[in-house]
Amino acid sequence: MSEHTEETREEQGESRIEFALGTAQWSGRYGINNRSGAPEFHDAVEMLEVAHRAGIATLDTARGYGESEQLIGAVLETSGLEDAFEIVTKLDPTIARGGTTTAQALANLGRSLAQSREALRREALDVVLFHRFEHIDAGEGAILRRLLRERENGAIRALGVSAASPGEARAALRIPEIEVIQVAGSLFDQRLSRAGYFAAAAEAGKRVFVRSVYLQGVAFMQPEKLPARLRGFEQPLQEMRGTVQALETTTEHLFLAFAASLEGATPVLGCESPEQLRGLIEAASAPAPTPATLHRIARRVPELPATLLDPSRWKLEPPARGREVAKTPSVAA
Repeated sequence: MSEHTEETREEQGESRIEFALGTAQWSGRYGINNRSGAPEFHDAVEMLEVAHRAGIATLDTARGYGESEQLIGAVLETSGLEDAFEIVTKLDPTIARGGTTTAQALANLGRSLAQSREALRREALDVVLFHRFEHIDAGEGAILRRLLRERENGAIRALGVSAASPGEARAALRIPEIEVIQVAGSLFDQRLSRAGYFAAAAEAGKRVFVRSVYLQGVAFMQPEKLPARLRGFEQPLQEMRGTVQALETTTEHLFLAFAASLEGATPVLGCESPEQLRGLIEAASAPAPTPATLHRIARRVPELPATLLDPSRWKLEPPARGREVAKTPSVAA
């Protein structure tokens, strides 16, 4: 009997892992393994229909994701699923910069909210996140105060922030006005989970979404094909490949099961095709390793430096001519 057979007693066929559908890829080639770009309209329609049938009820998007909001709004209207999904969106990341006055920042905020409502075709926005943590204090708090009034008036139902670092994630716990926090986390990026963050967030009553579950597709890359700046993942990838084989499971399922095991967290998984989404749904429905097995696997992953865990610091060179591209799903979440 294999280790996988011995230690997968949880009947996930009856209790599928819940996740939110990320749409950053709907704006273009987001993610290191994305080779197909944004989905065609008919593919986006099919994805939302597949998601709805599978019980997925939350979409994650942003003003900064190109045409993602517009595509979501049009697809929901076309498919008749306008009321089937909660939508988490993010403010324009440029609402406040160095030298932006409070009046300008508030005008930019108003424009961002209006554009999201028009694109998503909704008068009230379900969840609005600050795309930049520093904007919470911008204009001496004027932006936050305006958003709180929007929430009081029912124009926004919940307010939160997308944390770009563990430090920002921890700081968000101490802000009572913040109800929802989006953070990065995965089997390779355990900076928050090892620090007890998710238990603390649950105790504080925060709702947490976990993005980069597959570290923008790094989890699916072949160790021997890594770009120079990602060579630090070579050993973890090799060891994870062996673990996946020993458990007779898949990379999709193992990384997803870890993210879903984080207390109170909802994984955000992105994909750019119906086939990828069906693969993720299948992974979410597979029997899960026991908590003890997941803990043992996670403990074996070394602590990796922020230069590897933060995609904004990768500065990847383009693939060499003829280099083989990973054939696994190019999910970027």
